[in-house]
Amino acid sequence: MGIVGVRIMHELRGLSCLPLEAIAPPQKHMICSRSFGQPLTSLAQMHEAIAHHAARAAAKLRHRKLRASVLGVFLTTNRFKPDELQYSNSVTVALPTATNSSQILIRYAKLCMTSLFREGFSYKKCGVSLNDLSSVDAVQLDLLSPAVDRHDEKLMAVIDTLNRRYGTGTIRFASEGIRQEWRMRSDLRSPRFTTNWDEILVVKS
Repeated sequence: MGIVGVRIMHELRGLSCLPLEAIAPPQKHMICSRSFGQPLTSLAQMHEAIAHHAARAAAKLRHRKLRASVLGVFLTTNRFKPDELQYSNSVTVALPTATNSSQILIRYAKLCMTSLFREGFSYKKCGVSLNDLSSVDAVQLDLLSPAVDRHDEKLMAVIDTLNRRYGTGTIRFASEGIRQEWRMRSDLRSPRFTTNWDEILVVKS
């Protein structure tokens, strides 16, 4: 039975093999990133992609009842094509107040992308990282910054509700792009028989 079987045997005999974790440690880090379906060369395309990643990260924060205090953005070319010009870089910024607002994270992510982007390269991937995560109930406010925007919170709640009810991406920000031609291709993806109504198996007699 291998190591799993040995551990089960010891546990049944009263010898602890795995530490009991009554409460999982709080999450402190999160990354949202994907490779592009095709190389990107323009800042407008990179803005769309980074806005999409920032919005996804914000939605995950809200789902887990967290806020982020630090935002990072990175981009890179395809290192598996050494014949092409190579470039990769990243930047990290501290947010004035911990947040899980898509609008705020998108705004800062696009500013970071503008500072990182360089003309003349074919980019393969970009993403956002969120650090110093804290509970929504334990946010340290900045004396010089406004308190949490309740109108923004209500807007985010409405967006999350609609996306849960009608499917991810039903409602999204215009800055994420409409056609999103840069998205990763999924031509060879396995059919989603159990999670997508349009791909349920049809049995014919």
